[in-house]
Amino acid sequence: MIDTMFEWWNRFTYSLGRESPPLEGIWERIGDDFAGCRIVIRDLDQGGLLVNLAPRMREVGWQVGDRKWQAFHRRTLRLWEFEDLYKEYDLRTQAVHASYHPSQIIFVGPDSLETRHPGRPRQKWLRVGRITIPVGSQDAAQNRPN
Repeated sequence: MIDTMFEWWNRFTYSLGRESPPLEGIWERIGDDFAGCRIVIRDLDQGGLLVNLAPRMREVGWQVGDRKWQAFHRRTLRLWEFEDLYKEYDLRTQAVHASYHPSQIIFVGPDSLETRHPGRPRQKWLRVGRITIPVGSQDAAQNRPN
């Protein structure tokens, strides 16, 4: 209960600010079967590449270097829309099927975010490393808030 109240308070106080955290960085997934996987975003145009896999991910066809996140578009200071790569292993054919699906990134703190996908559980991510951002990279017209 205390963790839940702390998390709520942290989100509430963060929501009062006007800062826009950078999306670039090294992000680690927490709290589910894929916890420990890492994505690096060096440049928004290149997307987010997997640089570390959780053991369960290898079993269902993921590989280091997969472009997990792409096509970022900022909608507000803390909300981004993007395409997320899904992979599903077909037991019958023993084939991996991959496709991109529309999703959202919502910053819940300066170094924490959630990805939201229609009909799927939220994923929680923590920034575990920073990347130097070239001047003006997040000021491109397609990434300005509406």
